[in-house]
Amino acid sequence: MKRIISVLLASAALLFVGASPALAHGELSQEAWLRLNSVAWMDVQFSGGTPQQNGDVNIQQGDTFKITGTAKILETWPETLAAPTEGFINVESPGPVVLMKERVINGVQAPHSIYISKGSVYNFELTLQARIPGRYHIHPTFAVHGAGTLIGPGQWYNVTSNSAGFTNPVTLYNGTTVNLENYKVWWIFGFTFVGFIIGMVWLLWWIWPKPTVSRLAVTSQLSVNDDGGDAVGLVTKRDHRAMNIIMLVTVLFVALGMIWQSVAYPTKIPLQVDRFLVAGAPQPVPFATATGTDVTLDNKTNTYAMKVTLTNSGTSDMTIDSVHMANVTLTPTTDVSLSPQADVPAGQVAISPSATIGAGQTVETTIRLPRAQLDSLKLIPVQNANSSVAGVLQVTSAGETQFVTVYGTMDTIFA
Repeated sequence: MKRIISVLLASAALLFVGASPALAHGELSQEAWLRLNSVAWMDVQFSGGTPQQNGDVNIQQGDTFKITGTAKILETWPETLAAPTEGFINVESPGPVVLMKERVINGVQAPHSIYISKGSVYNFELTLQARIPGRYHIHPTFAVHGAGTLIGPGQWYNVTSNSAGFTNPVTLYNGTTVNLENYKVWWIFGFTFVGFIIGMVWLLWWIWPKPTVSRLAVTSQLSVNDDGGDAVGLVTKRDHRAMNIIMLVTVLFVALGMIWQSVAYPTKIPLQVDRFLVAGAPQPVPFATATGTDVTLDNKTNTYAMKVTLTNSGTSDMTIDSVHMANVTLTPTTDVSLSPQADVPAGQVAISPSATIGAGQTVETTIRLPRAQLDSLKLIPVQNANSSVAGVLQVTSAGETQFVTVYGTMDTIFA
């Protein structure tokens, strides 16, 4: 009995203890091989609000901001995951601190999940509204049915309170405008609370005066509804009568609720799911092909390098504009004097012999950057059973942009 009372008191105390807010960066907790081989995030931009010197963005409660960018479902999608057939582009935040106002994918309104496919490119535009004051790390996400959610680049937002508070007005089918922030909140709370009380009465009936929990090892061996033999006194006629009353109250409670809502709201629109195929963003006639030939993690020089055989089949010079790995974008360094052992600036990548490939040429290109840069992003699968890595080269030629996937298995050179 003392043990039961202690558990109940501890549970009640937890209801009044606030949890500390979750901090970034959740995307770093996902395995490197998963992030590198599933979804590549490109050109993700956060607009709206007032940027600060520390990199944060200040925005007032009720104001809107946008997240735009491109996500590609890589051809290297791991076979150990469910095939990417259905996806949902959303945002990751510590609770309902922002409100999704609009979601556009490849120019199409997409309020629900969509059908997707490997190799397709999706340009997205998410319009959000700041809802709750505080400091939050906001990410775009790509959830794939049966596989999980992949997290994109993030941005810190400082949401300041608005003296007018936050409202979410919506016009109903009958023409009435309501505020979804508080519409029928007390009624919903009351209905839920009554249901909670009924459940607690049933629960306490079996654990307060009876040893069903404190003697669980014995109770679990008794047959269901066994009123005789060893179970004499555990389940009595009084218990049966009490359970019948609780069942009757529950049925009446639910029935009265259904009758009331059907009379009070005769006009209703049923819950709907409109899932459709959003075709991948149009891509130019392919003018580039790339094959990863060698991926090396060199512990002697602390460098990470990928050799890529790159072919420009177009009639104009082609340039590597950027390299995308998971949710990280790296731009080619402009310092041509860097030696193989030199440190490459953060956010950049060294490409040799050149980031430009002439028309009709096939060149073996080496993409190199310091190990520390990928270590800080947890993008080196040295402790994963799967050491395959992939990335996307964003190349341009004659004003056209193509996203080329390159991949390989990482070899490690030990010191």
